[in-house]
Amino acid sequence: MKALDLARGTPGNSSRPNSKFVRRFHSCTGEKDKIKLVDDFAAKKLPVISCTMALGMGQNWSRVRCVIQMGRSDPSAICQMIGRAGRDGRPGLAIVYVEPKRTDGKNCLEDFEGCDRQTDEDRMDALAITPVCLRIAFAIDNALGYIPLTLSDPSYILEKEREMKMGFQPCLCSNCKPQMAEGLLDNIKNMREDNIDDMIKQEWPLRPITTLSMNKRKRAGANSSTGLRKIKLSLPMQSILSEQLNTCFSRIYDHKYPKGSLMSAADLFGKPEIELIIKKFGKFIGVSGLRKVIGGEMIEGQVEALDRVIREFISGPLAAEKTDGAVRAKMARQEKKRLRDKERAERAAIEAVVDREAKEAKEEAKRLEREATDTRKRIELAKKEEDRAQLAILVRIAGENAERKGIESIHRGR
Repeated sequence: MKALDLARGTPGNSSRPNSKFVRRFHSCTGEKDKIKLVDDFAAKKLPVISCTMALGMGQNWSRVRCVIQMGRSDPSAICQMIGRAGRDGRPGLAIVYVEPKRTDGKNCLEDFEGCDRQTDEDRMDALAITPVCLRIAFAIDNALGYIPLTLSDPSYILEKEREMKMGFQPCLCSNCKPQMAEGLLDNIKNMREDNIDDMIKQEWPLRPITTLSMNKRKRAGANSSTGLRKIKLSLPMQSILSEQLNTCFSRIYDHKYPKGSLMSAADLFGKPEIELIIKKFGKFIGVSGLRKVIGGEMIEGQVEALDRVIREFISGPLAAEKTDGAVRAKMARQEKKRLRDKERAERAAIEAVVDREAKEAKEEAKRLEREATDTRKRIELAKKEEDRAQLAILVRIAGENAERKGIESIHRGR
């Protein structure tokens, strides 16, 4: 909200409780203020609300045309929030801010290689870099719990075919229509309530390639003759450069004064000059720049010779150090990725063991239940057989008693 004040040139306006431009709806907002804000927004008394997800989930406003989501969340929550826009049948605009490069996160498609299951953090990283249609990506995330990263993903293909079959409108997201998205953002400052539909659907021309030149204010005492960046040398590189410069100047001095002179080589070019070169290394270039740094030359040809030494140092030891540093950094990244993959594999193995044990326990419980059922059936069958045998004995005895008494037996089993 302070950024809006800064852009509009209205400092302090966002702090006014009855602002006609923007108000906040947060957990700390009073209940009466919340009710008044909802009523005023519905009555078109203000165009912008800074709020959390709670406000949007409780309302079904048809006048919401644009939702700007800021802060790290998860794709399902973002889908709910941006779904508040365009509920009147007209196209809505959703702008989602994502981190261009998250520390210790997955910032490229290669980082997802071997990732069988996406965590909540992985889903947000995938949403920031996925090249697929964002509408389909949100649909798959809501249904299956992951963000597709390739156009050949089977779920992505099925969802795309389903949308085409159902007659969905063509998607205008920044992945499907990148040129339209760039043009819209370049001209968004001209967007108004009466032209938002046309701007969303407009086919913008290609963004011109321009080179920006920035005029920075000169600092007092700063050298404005060069825009070069200073290079901070490591201690080993400082030692190598110092030795090479000393050796070079000593050679020039010995050639100029083979029998010596009243002043030694160190008196003419020594530690102070070398420290200046190291301190301003990268801020000067060529013979003229070096001459200004060391304050001129004491022996003819000195500056040219020292400049050759510096150029050889840049293309030799310094370049080798940078290459080694890049190799070490690459190895460190590979090692980090290996450890991450190993941890992921170990976690997957543990989960597999747990799943297998749970499955075995479930199967064992089913087996024991089947055995108990079979045992119970056998016992019941044996009891029925025993009862049948006892009944036959009783029938026979009753028939014999009837015959002895001369009474006709009524027992058929006799």
